[in-house]
Amino acid sequence: MQRNAIFSSNAACSRNRYAGVRGIVLLCGAALVLAPSAARGACNLIPQTEKTFDSVRGATTRPFAAAGEPLEVRLRPCDVGAPTISTNATNHLVTVIYTPTGSGAKNAIVLTAAADCSAVTPLLSACKTQPGAGSDAQCVSLSGSGMQAVTRNMTN
Repeated sequence: MQRNAIFSSNAACSRNRYAGVRGIVLLCGAALVLAPSAARGACNLIPQTEKTFDSVRGATTRPFAAAGEPLEVRLRPCDVGAPTISTNATNHLVTVIYTPTGSGAKNAIVLTAAADCSAVTPLLSACKTQPGAGSDAQCVSLSGSGMQAVTRNMTN
């Protein structure tokens, strides 16, 4: 019986001996958790640069597009003296040159935001004579072209 009493008192002594160490560990842990730390950046929070593909005048958001994909045309800061892009889409014509693979003939498609192609049709013969335009030129009016003027970041 005395042996159990000695064991109990030794256990109590060892508990008291490590109580101070546990307190210091808890205090250090709390200090690490509550201490201010530097903010770190995350790659998915940094805005991506917008890719543009330069042309003779202006730039596009992609070098090519499939049917139904949007394509934006905009002026660059270096296009000084160039006519501005109007917020009225009917003030513009966009010519797309389709280049088939292989030996097929190129085709020029003129997109207009007008309701019909009556104003553009007389100009189509001039498109055929332009270098790289191909042997055929067609007009696509608003219902098929989907042209619209969109203001982005307070500029067109």
